[in-house]
Amino acid sequence: MFSSQNLRRFGGIVLWTALASVVVFAGCDRGKESVATDPTGEDVLGRSGDDLEDVTLDQDPFGSSGEQTDAGAIDAEDLTDSATEVDLQLEDVFFDYDSFELDATDRATLAANARALRAHPEMRVTIEGHCDERGTVQYNLALGEKRARETKRYLVSLGVSGGQLDIVSYGKERPFAVGEGDAIWSQNRRAHFVQQLPPLR
Repeated sequence: MFSSQNLRRFGGIVLWTALASVVVFAGCDRGKESVATDPTGEDVLGRSGDDLEDVTLDQDPFGSSGEQTDAGAIDAEDLTDSATEVDLQLEDVFFDYDSFELDATDRATLAANARALRAHPEMRVTIEGHCDERGTVQYNLALGEKRARETKRYLVSLGVSGGQLDIVSYGKERPFAVGEGDAIWSQNRRAHFVQQLPPLR
């Protein structure tokens, strides 16, 4: 049999145990409420693994190499200078036998060439002086230089920068057409334009 003192002690233990249980359960409920629901009240813990994948990034922004990627980035190969792709389409001019004078047709051709060169001051060309096969090597080298130099002089008079124009003479060493007769030779008495790369900076 329990004494009255023991009964009071036992009753106190039971009371404190009951109170402690209420506090613990209340705390658990509050913790569950803060963890298991989002601000809208939706049950986050009830979502499946597939649902959670919807909120992950579709792609790694740094790619497999660890470097940041940008879909709008320009490939380095696409950064080529657009000026290197310009085709000035400069026409040759032709000369009479043993002459470096420009006739009316030559001047009209050079006027068109000058417009193209002035529109692209970054471009640079070499004017090659050529001759037909008659005459000595030395004589034709000198005549080819006079043809190239006179062509450059006229272009500069039309407003083309002299810095865009180089000259060289090949004399009769690089014929455009091969054969005999003036129909062939006339094609070799010329000032020829060669576009240089890279362009002027």
